[in-house]
Amino acid sequence: MTRDAFAHDVADVFRGIGPHVEVVRDAPDAEAATMKVTDARTSAWNLRADRSASRHVVRLAASMACTKFVASARCKLWWMTPAWGSSGEDVPAETQFLLMELEDGAGFACALPTSGNIFRSTLEGTSRGELNLIVESNCADESAIRVDSVMVMATARSPYDAIHAAMERAQRALGTFELLENKKIPLSADVFGWCSWDAFYTDVTPTGIEHGVQTLREGGTPARFVIIDDGWQSVLPDKSYRKASVKDKTIPDPDAVVKPPPTTSAAPPPGFLAALAASFYWNRLHASKFRSFTWHVFRLLMNYVFFNMVKLVVAGMSNFNHRVYAVKANHKFQALDDKMKRTLSQRVLDKTLPKFFRKRNQTSKLNLPAAELVDGLEKVVTKIKTDFGVQYVYCWHALLGYWGGIHPDEENVAKYGAVLKYPRHTPGLLSIEPSQAWDPLTIGGVGVPSPETIAHFYVVMHDYLSASGVDGVKVDAQAVIGALGYKNGGGPSFARRVHAALEESVTAHFPDNGIINCMCHSTENIYNFKSSAVARASDDFYPTNEASHTVHIANVVYNSIFMGEIVLPDWDMFQSANESGALHAAARAIGGCPVYVSDHPGQHDFDVLRQLVLPSGNVLRCRSTGRPTRDCLFKDVTRDGRSALKVWNRNYVNSVVAVFNIQGASWSRTKNQFVSHEKPIAPASADVCPRDVEGIKERSIEGARFVVRSHRRGDIRVLELKETVSVMLAHKDWEIFTIAELLVSGAVEFAALGLSAMMNGGGAVLSVDSIGTDVNIRAYGLGDLVCYASKEPTSVAVDGVVVPSAFDSRSGALVVSLGAIENVHSVNIKW
Repeated sequence: MTRDAFAHDVADVFRGIGPHVEVVRDAPDAEAATMKVTDARTSAWNLRADRSASRHVVRLAASMACTKFVASARCKLWWMTPAWGSSGEDVPAETQFLLMELEDGAGFACALPTSGNIFRSTLEGTSRGELNLIVESNCADESAIRVDSVMVMATARSPYDAIHAAMERAQRALGTFELLENKKIPLSADVFGWCSWDAFYTDVTPTGIEHGVQTLREGGTPARFVIIDDGWQSVLPDKSYRKASVKDKTIPDPDAVVKPPPTTSAAPPPGFLAALAASFYWNRLHASKFRSFTWHVFRLLMNYVFFNMVKLVVAGMSNFNHRVYAVKANHKFQALDDKMKRTLSQRVLDKTLPKFFRKRNQTSKLNLPAAELVDGLEKVVTKIKTDFGVQYVYCWHALLGYWGGIHPDEENVAKYGAVLKYPRHTPGLLSIEPSQAWDPLTIGGVGVPSPETIAHFYVVMHDYLSASGVDGVKVDAQAVIGALGYKNGGGPSFARRVHAALEESVTAHFPDNGIINCMCHSTENIYNFKSSAVARASDDFYPTNEASHTVHIANVVYNSIFMGEIVLPDWDMFQSANESGALHAAARAIGGCPVYVSDHPGQHDFDVLRQLVLPSGNVLRCRSTGRPTRDCLFKDVTRDGRSALKVWNRNYVNSVVAVFNIQGASWSRTKNQFVSHEKPIAPASADVCPRDVEGIKERSIEGARFVVRSHRRGDIRVLELKETVSVMLAHKDWEIFTIAELLVSGAVEFAALGLSAMMNGGGAVLSVDSIGTDVNIRAYGLGDLVCYASKEPTSVAVDGVVVPSAFDSRSGALVVSLGAIENVHSVNIKW
């Protein structure tokens, strides 16, 4: 097959298709009528087993006909990481996305295992190079011999066209989600934000929230979007373990030193013996292999012998076994104003409620118990909006209320009918995270309501939040839903009904589509995002875990290839004063993602923040999702020892390519944690060219040339489409290049590049047009606007007023001051 052709047949992708797999190729005419990518070829793959079962493991193919691939596979219950390879044996368990570069220049193929009404599918390689397809309901009561559309696949000349075509085909097959292009992105994505999590963890208080936004505002980078993360809800452990839970009775000091919870090996508990025990756990027990002797022994000890002791320790050290006992905010917020209470009945009646709730509340009054009245949460939300200019406030909650769900035996929440259930994880999940066998949720259980009663819970909680001035929710702890679906239709079915109830309530209460999905990296969740438009793209930002920072950048970029078709990927918060703060900031600048930090009050690096945030709190967000350039799509940029990561994105007029050296650490699927590699880490080099931006040739005039400017050095080069500029980066170093098409206006060549002080300064350029030898620019912001010109202009005017400009004849740099007022400015340049 020549490089002018591309794969039309599944035989060009997989060899030796298994006997229990049926491939249905879509007719080209039917594809063209429903798809935007007209040169793609799509197919649906059906399971045709020999016997009915709730879990099928069948051979998909004897081998893969690719030179290399990149995959997104779960590395934990909650999260995915990228994986790279070239054959079936390199495909990890729980693979949910597979992009392949095919042999002999045959193009690219994207395979998407699906999650339907009852069954969920994943891919997994074998040591013989085969590729298996796993289809399971995770419920013994839900079995089948035939399951349609367990996987879809698309081939195309472009990798990104193959991905988009496959996702369109999955959407048609499932009907349970929508593509991002058809969704409303919340306005909060375009302003700078602050999250309470890494600033306070669960010790968040109203005073801490106020200080968090106040110190950012005083530094000239005001947060207009705030997430009140875990720590505001009324939660308690089970009654037998409440004496161990001291935090439930005290109000934390917002000025105290903040210590991260012991959820990674980089956050050991205080005390020598405790730290020694933690080290033994993380390095020996946590890393034990699924179904090994050690794993079996420890599972038995934790679940039976030391069951009560483990629950007692967990109740004292964390909130993972806590459950919701009331919808209102907890005692830390009640302390603000005991008189601040009012009923919610009128607000509820004014809203469009889910059918379940309407049927049960036909009267004019909603009689809520005292534990469900508005209290001090409204006061702090009102204060940060009124005094500090915050526009949007989101509050955190888990998909099932809290980590441990809803209390089955507390009067205030008895109407939700929660039943204590213990997660039953699939063999695939336990193979990638064996410690889930003794995770706090597995041992302590989760209070799970039915899909109908959780719809009621969402309505009551979201009405409380909406009445308090809250604009949206961050919904966490989602991926456990698949392990709790037994006796309830199976994991995929349960997830579908719960997400439908959640999205219906969000639509009714938060009209800006105010929801961020989090800890949701199972397709049981992802393929049920019907209206949800934002979801986290990776595991957390861990301030004290040095090995995690570069891996975080790789995770968000490569997971966005998959998730960016359905949601706007959220690349998570970071801390500006962290050692890797500038690295994270540069990634957020070009990610097209929401930009927000979790700085402790007063602990900021404003030199970093002022390159991201304008004085108004606006950010120059890219208009697409940051994705790896083609030449590093299939490279392991975390551990091959030489490759830099390159990420491309688009602005309104120009484009951007960022380069990062993120070698030196990776996620270990053997140790199940972040690991650092041997030091020193060698520099990484990269060649940047205009063609790195996908589709730039098609959107430019024939034979176009381009101006490329580096943010940190300020160098300007004029390049042909395939010409390159080289960069060498030390470990954790980065650079951002703005790329603008060179326009010809009479005898003058010109390009508007952007604000010199901003990492994504090109995002400030809203439009450029020329009439004769005049160029007109619309640009947002303030300060210096950098342009390129082949000769010095005779006149420069900003908003109709002639202003001086600086021109460097050697580089062609033309610097125009927009002044000190942040606004949309009209710039006219004459020659």
